[in-house]
Amino acid sequence: MRSIVAKLALAASLPLFLLAGTAAADETTDKLVAMCTASGESAPACECQVKAIVDNVDPRAVAVLVASADAEKAATPEEKQKIINDALAAAGITNDEFQKLMAEGSEKAGPAMAACPK
Repeated sequence: MRSIVAKLALAASLPLFLLAGTAAADETTDKLVAMCTASGESAPACECQVKAIVDNVDPRAVAVLVASADAEKAATPEEKQKIINDALAAAGITNDEFQKLMAEGSEKAGPAMAACPK
């Protein structure tokens, strides 16, 4: 997951999946844990890392992490770009603002993530 966060922080842009309420927060956590475990890390390590992310990263940036998996499933680069453009417009943020949120959040979450079990 650490590598996923680093890669996403450097990505040109990703779509935004807006959070709304506890059900969405639970879904967000579940999706982030699934993304993390798919990268080969243990479930306890992933749960710890996801908690660090959710607790320290702006919710709009956390939503981008969740939506990134859906954007990667787009059939063509054009479809992926449309998803990205539409999501950023709906969120009312620019790609630069997203990148800033990711950088700030990654810096805050880093120490907590480093303390997670391996």
